[in-house]
Amino acid sequence: LIPELKSLQDSGGSKPVIKLYEGKSGIRFILTDVLNALGEAKEKEYYVYSAAGVREDVYAAEPGFNRKRIKANIKVKTISLSPGGGTYGLDARKWIKTDRDQSLNATYMLIYAGKCALISRDSQDKPVGVIIENQMIYETQKRIFQQLWQLLK
Repeated sequence: LIPELKSLQDSGGSKPVIKLYEGKSGIRFILTDVLNALGEAKEKEYYVYSAAGVREDVYAAEPGFNRKRIKANIKVKTISLSPGGGTYGLDARKWIKTDRDQSLNATYMLIYAGKCALISRDSQDKPVGVIIENQMIYETQKRIFQQLWQLLK
Protein backbone atom coordinates (compact mmCIF):
# COMPACT_ATOMS: atom_id res chain seq x y z
CA LEU A 1 0.00 0.00 0.00
CA ILE A 2 2.82 2.46 0.83
CA PRO A 3 4.47 2.19 -2.62
CA GLU A 4 1.08 2.84 -4.26
CA LEU A 5 0.48 5.92 -2.09
CA LYS A 6 4.00 7.17 -2.81
CA SER A 7 3.42 6.72 -6.54
CA LEU A 8 0.18 8.71 -6.36
CA GLN A 9 1.88 11.47 -4.36
CA ASP A 10 4.81 11.73 -6.78
CA SER A 11 2.76 11.67 -9.98
CA GLY A 12 0.37 14.42 -8.98
CA GLY A 13 -1.75 13.56 -12.00
CA SER A 14 -4.09 16.22 -13.27
CA LYS A 15 -5.06 17.35 -9.78
CA PRO A 16 -3.16 20.07 -7.97
CA VAL A 17 -0.63 18.88 -5.40
CA ILE A 18 -0.63 21.00 -2.25
CA LYS A 19 2.06 20.77 0.41
CA LEU A 20 2.17 22.59 3.75
CA TYR A 21 5.37 23.89 5.35
CA GLU A 22 5.68 25.40 8.81
CA GLY A 23 8.18 27.63 10.58
CA LYS A 24 11.49 29.02 9.44
CA SER A 25 12.63 25.63 8.11
CA GLY A 26 9.46 25.35 6.03
CA ILE A 27 10.01 28.76 4.48
CA ARG A 28 13.64 27.82 3.80
CA PHE A 29 12.39 24.66 2.03
CA ILE A 30 10.10 26.75 -0.21
CA LEU A 31 12.94 29.10 -1.14
CA THR A 32 15.24 26.16 -1.89
CA ASP A 33 12.50 24.70 -4.09
CA VAL A 34 12.38 27.97 -6.06
CA LEU A 35 16.14 27.80 -6.68
CA ASN A 36 16.10 24.09 -7.57
CA ALA A 37 13.07 24.28 -9.85
CA LEU A 38 14.31 27.35 -11.73
CA GLY A 39 17.87 26.06 -11.86
CA GLU A 40 16.57 23.24 -14.09
CA ALA A 41 14.05 25.35 -16.06
CA LYS A 42 14.45 26.99 -19.48
CA GLU A 43 12.77 30.16 -18.23
CA LYS A 44 14.85 31.37 -15.28
CA GLU A 45 12.46 34.05 -14.07
CA TYR A 46 9.78 34.09 -11.42
CA TYR A 47 7.34 36.56 -9.92
CA VAL A 48 6.65 37.69 -6.37
CA TYR A 49 3.96 39.58 -4.49
CA SER A 50 5.79 40.86 -1.42
CA ALA A 51 4.29 42.15 1.82
CA ALA A 52 5.71 43.69 5.00
CA GLY A 53 5.93 41.39 7.99
CA VAL A 54 5.99 38.23 5.93
CA ARG A 55 8.82 39.68 3.82
CA GLU A 56 10.93 39.77 6.98
CA ASP A 57 10.05 36.11 7.70
CA VAL A 58 11.26 35.18 4.21
CA TYR A 59 14.54 37.11 4.51
CA ALA A 60 15.19 35.67 7.99
CA ALA A 61 14.56 32.08 6.86
CA GLU A 62 17.25 32.23 4.17
CA PRO A 63 19.50 35.30 4.44
CA GLY A 64 21.71 34.20 1.51
CA PHE A 65 18.81 33.57 -0.86
CA ASN A 66 19.42 36.55 -3.18
CA ARG A 67 23.12 35.75 -3.45
CA LYS A 68 22.27 32.15 -4.45
CA ARG A 69 19.57 33.35 -6.86
CA ILE A 70 21.97 35.73 -8.61
CA LYS A 71 24.70 33.07 -8.80
CA ALA A 72 22.17 30.76 -10.50
CA ASN A 73 21.28 33.59 -12.95
CA ILE A 74 17.62 33.58 -11.87
CA LYS A 75 15.65 36.78 -12.46
CA VAL A 76 12.70 38.00 -10.41
CA LYS A 77 10.04 40.67 -10.75
CA THR A 78 8.43 41.80 -7.51
CA ILE A 79 5.26 43.73 -6.85
CA SER A 80 5.36 45.06 -3.30
CA LEU A 81 2.06 45.28 -1.47
CA SER A 82 3.67 47.52 1.16
CA PRO A 83 6.46 50.08 1.42
CA GLY A 84 10.00 48.81 1.67
CA GLY A 85 11.96 46.09 -0.01
CA GLY A 86 14.75 46.68 -2.45
CA THR A 87 16.56 45.30 -5.45
CA TYR A 88 19.62 43.07 -5.23
CA GLY A 89 20.56 42.19 -8.82
CA LEU A 90 18.76 40.47 -11.70
CA ASP A 91 15.52 41.85 -10.27
CA ALA A 92 13.02 44.65 -10.62
CA ARG A 93 10.43 45.93 -8.15
CA LYS A 94 7.25 47.96 -8.38
CA TRP A 95 4.91 49.04 -5.59
CA ILE A 96 1.14 49.08 -5.14
CA LYS A 97 -0.09 51.81 -2.86
CA THR A 98 -1.97 50.32 0.09
CA ASP A 99 -2.62 51.57 3.57
CA ARG A 100 -0.51 50.14 6.40
CA ASP A 101 -3.29 47.93 7.86
CA GLN A 102 -3.96 46.23 4.52
CA SER A 103 -0.30 45.48 3.88
CA LEU A 104 0.15 43.83 7.30
CA ASN A 105 -2.45 41.19 6.45
CA ALA A 106 -1.10 40.40 2.99
CA THR A 107 0.39 37.09 1.85
CA TYR A 108 3.80 36.72 0.20
CA MET A 109 3.35 34.81 -3.07
CA LEU A 110 5.98 33.28 -5.36
CA ILE A 111 4.95 32.22 -8.88
CA TYR A 112 7.54 29.89 -10.42
CA ALA A 113 8.11 26.81 -12.60
CA GLY A 114 4.53 25.47 -12.63
CA LYS A 115 4.02 26.25 -8.94
CA CYS A 116 2.67 28.94 -6.65
CA ALA A 117 3.94 29.25 -3.09
CA LEU A 118 2.06 31.32 -0.54
CA ILE A 119 3.72 32.38 2.70
CA SER A 120 1.76 33.88 5.55
CA ARG A 121 1.42 33.56 9.31
CA ASP A 122 -0.75 31.17 11.30
CA SER A 123 -3.00 31.99 14.26
CA GLN A 124 0.05 31.93 16.59
CA ASP A 125 1.83 34.47 14.33
CA LYS A 126 4.36 31.88 13.11
CA PRO A 127 5.39 31.62 9.44
CA VAL A 128 3.55 29.04 7.37
CA GLY A 129 3.60 28.31 3.66
CA VAL A 130 2.02 26.14 1.01
CA ILE A 131 3.21 25.11 -2.41
CA ILE A 132 0.56 24.45 -5.03
CA GLU A 133 1.86 22.43 -7.97
CA ASN A 134 -0.49 22.89 -10.93
CA GLN A 135 0.32 24.26 -14.38
CA MET A 136 -3.09 25.90 -14.87
CA ILE A 137 -2.99 27.72 -11.53
CA TYR A 138 0.60 28.78 -12.28
CA GLU A 139 -0.31 30.11 -15.75
CA THR A 140 -3.31 32.03 -14.39
CA GLN A 141 -1.30 33.68 -11.61
CA LYS A 142 1.56 34.44 -14.00
CA ARG A 143 -0.80 36.19 -16.47
CA ILE A 144 -2.43 38.23 -13.73
CA PHE A 145 0.99 39.27 -12.41
CA GLN A 146 2.28 40.21 -15.87
CA GLN A 147 -0.81 42.30 -16.65
CA LEU A 148 -0.58 44.13 -13.32
CA TRP A 149 3.17 44.66 -13.86
CA GLN A 150 2.42 46.40 -17.18
CA LEU A 151 -0.15 48.69 -15.53
CA LEU A 152 2.14 49.79 -12.68
CA LYS A 153 4.54 52.66 -13.23
